[in-house]
Amino acid sequence: MVVQGKNRIMRLIYSGYYQGNFFNYRQSLWINEKWDIALRVVADHLRAVSFSIADGQLPSNNKAGYVIRRILRRAVRYGYNNLGMEEPFIFRLVPVLAATMGDPVS
Repeated sequence: MVVQGKNRIMRLIYSGYYQGNFFNYRQSLWINEKWDIALRVVADHLRAVSFSIADGQLPSNNKAGYVIRRILRRAVRYGYNNLGMEEPFIFRLVPVLAATMGDPVS
């Protein structure tokens, strides 16, 4: 199940979800409502954290850094609780996001 979750997240990022091709994403990855929501949460949070770090805001204990930390924690929690990810997985998705989004992240 862990490998399936990683593959589904990778397909989510490649699917064009960020470019607005939401219908095809839902058709190709839909298992149930819980997975659907969890995949969207992880993808959105990964994008938010990656762009914030690319803009210079690092996770910290105060102000905007705390918000980044909370967003990252929520993405990891959704992966762990709802997608069955038992190992670190976010770092494997960042290169895929960078390749998909282009220069703003890389």
